[in-house]
Amino acid sequence: MKLFSPLAALIFTIVLFGCNSEDKNKGGLLDNTSVYDSTSIWQNQSGKEVRLNQFEGKVQVVAMVFTKCPMVCPRLVADMVILDDSVKNKSGVNYILLSMDDELDTPEVLNDFAQLHELDLSRWTLLHGESSNIRTMANRLGVEYTKYKAGSFSHSNLITILDKSGKVVSQIEGLESDQTEALTVLNDLLN
Repeated sequence: MKLFSPLAALIFTIVLFGCNSEDKNKGGLLDNTSVYDSTSIWQNQSGKEVRLNQFEGKVQVVAMVFTKCPMVCPRLVADMVILDDSVKNKSGVNYILLSMDDELDTPEVLNDFAQLHELDLSRWTLLHGESSNIRTMANRLGVEYTKYKAGSFSHSNLITILDKSGKVVSQIEGLESDQTEALTVLNDLLN
């Protein structure tokens, strides 16, 4: 007798990760380590090799997504766009989308995703990496995710703000969350 169908397990996991308001950030806010300490190599949406320390010197807003996500990831991106619309000093902040799908989210797919969401690639970077690098970065950002099959994940809904040195200074958890505190943090960092 089956206790849970795969669909029931997926829904349970989404509810667990998506609605839990506890601080899950074991590697970010509670750890003062810079994400730029990582030596991992990524590819951006143009296929160019990127190291995270290349982002040092500017405030970054980061989220982990996957392009086949039907609802949550597009909403996270939309929340980031709304945040950007409210930032006073746009030239001082960039946006990074780290894909958790090392199989399907190739640079070409990430580029198509950026075009679909009309992201300004002068300020937005979409990154593809190896599964071990993705897992390490997820741990540093406090993002929990589970891969079910290619193109299918359950995951935390976090938008993370990094200071100029790559340290986590604030996070927005949940979809369509109040961004007032994050906006204040961003504007303070940019002054």
